[in-house]
Amino acid sequence: MEQLQGLFPFKLDGFQEKAVQQLLEGRSVVVCAPTGAGKTAIAEAAAAAALARGQRVIYTTPLKALSNQKLAEKAARFGSSRVGLQTGDTSLNTDADIVVMTTEILRNIMYRTAEIAGSGSLTNTRDERLGDVGLVVLDEVHYLGDPWRGSVWEEVIINCPRHIQMLAMSATVKNPEDLGGWISQVHGECVTIKTRFRPVPLRWVFCHKAPRQGAVLEDLTLQQQQQQQQQGGAAAIGRLNPRLKMDEWVEEELKFQAMKEARAAREAAQRQQNFYGGGYDSDPYSSSSSNGSRRGSRGSGGGYRSSGGSSSSSIEEELLAQMTVETGDGGGGGKFGGGGRRGNERQDLVRKVMGKRTPTQEQVVRQLIQARMLPAIWFIMSRRDCDLAAIATNVTLVDQQEEAELEQELMQLFSDNPDAVRDKLVPAFLRGIASHHAGCLPAWKSLVERCFQKGLLKLVYATGTLAAGINMPARTTVISNLARRSDDGIKLLPHNELLQMAGRAGRRGFDTLGHCVLVQGRFEGAEAAHGIITGGPEPLQSQFTTSYSLVLNLLSVYSLDEARDFLSKSFGTYLQEQGNTKLRQQAQQLMDTAAALLKLAEGQGGSSMSAQQKAAVVTFGSALTSALALKLNLPLDVFDPVMPSPETAAQIEEQKTQLQEAKQSLATLRRQDKFAAQSVAQQQQALLQGVPQEALAAAVAAAAGDQPDAAAAGGSRQRSSSSDTGSSGSSSSDDEVAAALKSLQGRDPLVVAKRLAKRAKRMMAEADQGQSVTTWNSFMDVLSILVEMGAMEESSLRLLPLGLVARSINCNNELWMAAALSSPGVMALSPPQLAALVGALQCTDLLKRPMSIWSSYQVSDAVITALEELEPTMEAIYNAQTAAGQGKWNEHLAVDLRLAGLVEAWAGGASWQEIMADTSIDDGDMARLMARTADMLKQMTFLHEQLPYLTEPARAALRGMNRKPISDLVA
Repeated sequence: MEQLQGLFPFKLDGFQEKAVQQLLEGRSVVVCAPTGAGKTAIAEAAAAAALARGQRVIYTTPLKALSNQKLAEKAARFGSSRVGLQTGDTSLNTDADIVVMTTEILRNIMYRTAEIAGSGSLTNTRDERLGDVGLVVLDEVHYLGDPWRGSVWEEVIINCPRHIQMLAMSATVKNPEDLGGWISQVHGECVTIKTRFRPVPLRWVFCHKAPRQGAVLEDLTLQQQQQQQQQGGAAAIGRLNPRLKMDEWVEEELKFQAMKEARAAREAAQRQQNFYGGGYDSDPYSSSSSNGSRRGSRGSGGGYRSSGGSSSSSIEEELLAQMTVETGDGGGGGKFGGGGRRGNERQDLVRKVMGKRTPTQEQVVRQLIQARMLPAIWFIMSRRDCDLAAIATNVTLVDQQEEAELEQELMQLFSDNPDAVRDKLVPAFLRGIASHHAGCLPAWKSLVERCFQKGLLKLVYATGTLAAGINMPARTTVISNLARRSDDGIKLLPHNELLQMAGRAGRRGFDTLGHCVLVQGRFEGAEAAHGIITGGPEPLQSQFTTSYSLVLNLLSVYSLDEARDFLSKSFGTYLQEQGNTKLRQQAQQLMDTAAALLKLAEGQGGSSMSAQQKAAVVTFGSALTSALALKLNLPLDVFDPVMPSPETAAQIEEQKTQLQEAKQSLATLRRQDKFAAQSVAQQQQALLQGVPQEALAAAVAAAAGDQPDAAAAGGSRQRSSSSDTGSSGSSSSDDEVAAALKSLQGRDPLVVAKRLAKRAKRMMAEADQGQSVTTWNSFMDVLSILVEMGAMEESSLRLLPLGLVARSINCNNELWMAAALSSPGVMALSPPQLAALVGALQCTDLLKRPMSIWSSYQVSDAVITALEELEPTMEAIYNAQTAAGQGKWNEHLAVDLRLAGLVEAWAGGASWQEIMADTSIDDGDMARLMARTADMLKQMTFLHEQLPYLTEPARAALRGMNRKPISDLVA
């Protein structure tokens, strides 16, 4: 540990030391820590330890851009000769001691190394081929919850040989222990280490436009609380600053409106006085009149102040008083608080207030400069808005020396890759301002990242993709959009996503405090921001799904039974089993309670209760409560309003709501779960002497449902009394419990016992139904499609030629792509035309804005003919997928020819300037389409056995496409 500590110029934090120590002791580790907490240091220490043991390291990332960055970092740490890179586009020194790769590449390697060679054992083959690997780092492992790619992480973890240690590093999620427990089950001993610690504390700031002040920066929470929380370095947050509440702003707006109405009334009164009181006898432009009155002077608000005639102060006071009475304290039941027209009026007023409180971009930038909060990353959800914001920020943030260095960096890029230079953004770049998003070419993004890390750029406008692991720490992050459009409409940002962006603030070794500035928007304000943060992290959920690739890969190396066993090891199955285990425990409790109640029924005429019978009373209430809590997914202590100790007001309100829901649910169960009241009432004195009042109160509330409030109140007061006097009871609680018990007289414990047993049986049956059954059914559905389309042999499950092609490629619908490439019509295409066909098949997966796309380049007739010949195959796959319940995959069957002509022109030798001059899409979108097409062409060059007639045309097409800027595309 001392030697590893020497790798770093700073002392490792506590959670870092614990993680490294666990790795040194041979365990796998899950590290869950906020963005910027220092997880990379753990990975570097673990890699150094593995190298010292003579083992190799595989470092995986979710993004090609992040892989490229990690390559540079590891090369700087361990030396270029010891580090390699392997992505879908690039292979560099792949036999190095440390190889950085995307997670998909590692998944494919594990399947390929699992293939049986001769008569060797499958497991031994994989272990032998990865035998020199001692550590796999899964960076950004929370991508396991990504709906589109999460399955890849699960497949890697399940397939990973047990001799390899795993280091899984995640941003903050709610349930890291579940991930660690699952890895322990399917791979080997794994320890979970989580922390909220940040080496540079994070301060939450809110920016809005205050009346008569312009844009202002205020602490989002009460400053004293925030300072206390920052002492621990945790990214915590206290109560919302009351000055930022919408009710306060609405009240201010109403006062302002009242003042305007008062001025208008004053002016009307003045005009009336002038008309009827002889005001026109004097010169209205003179400073005095014959009766000595003075013309009102113009006020700053546009009204007039008059000393003559009737006073208007009473009008203003009356309006203000009326406004105060009508709005009330919170605005909920006053003038704008009700439903109908008044409710709409309040909504209109809130929208108006939000609009008036929204600062301009220039105002925010000025505040950042004044508060010395630069350098900053400003997250904006739209690429176009990022560019426009950079151009519109007309302020110079650099000195002459920094401007000269920026110009030198720009000239170097122009010399190496002139197509990557974005001319319209150059003036802003030289002022220290840049734009960074997926619409930029990779070389431009690399330039921005490099200059920002050097401190030359002071302000970068970026989309949220920049927060996904790219190493660009800043002093401040700015977030001006708290909502985004999703498939289900416009929704607020998830907590995890907001924290990942905010976490980029605070540079270790440079800043003592990081700042996240949340900007008031037209539709979201401080309360929405505070709600997202206090809502807490979302749990990591399994996204394990079946696909053509999964079925083909599994059945290439496993039997059908072994494939089913593989599916049963998914993270989703583990989570389900954990819930089922708890469900079984609750069911067993109910069964035990039912048995005790039967004995209670047999001896209900006795003069005293046995210890077992007393336990039955308590167990019944607690078991029923636990079962209900499980059903509602609530914490057990939510049934007692004294027990919870939430950290925030929002959580208090949430638990109040949950408590009401729990009480309502208990009331609906009362008919089925009445307790044997007669026997209990007869033995009430013995019961009260031997059973804790808190447990009894819970039992009464759960069993009776009639008086849960009284029972809970009794338990609450008992707890208070015990803490003060040491007494085991109180007369008030005794009386209330006795009254509740008395209300249960006449109930038959035998009936209750039978109902409990019936419920326990249902719970047991529910626990026996696992996710693996659903996953297996889906697996068999996909298998049926592959058999129907001739990709697999039904009897032997042997892969046929079409299946071998589909297994050898990676895309969104491997079966469709394999069928297209296997079509006879493709054989007659020239290399540029082959590229155009592949581009037409890939285009729909990349471009999500079809109405905004146009291109002047037309695709060749030969490509159109080849695609028309594929229509029967497309229809057959469509029907098969629909019949098998996989209709969601049909969207990947579309063909988009609008940009195929551009792909054909580029593969045929056209320049980048020529093709971009005749299309409406961004450089980045076009580059991704070209790169994805080139990637598929590269995959085709390896299909020597499956498609020998396509390897040479694919290689020629790839040569035509692999020119700058596409050849630089490792992002």
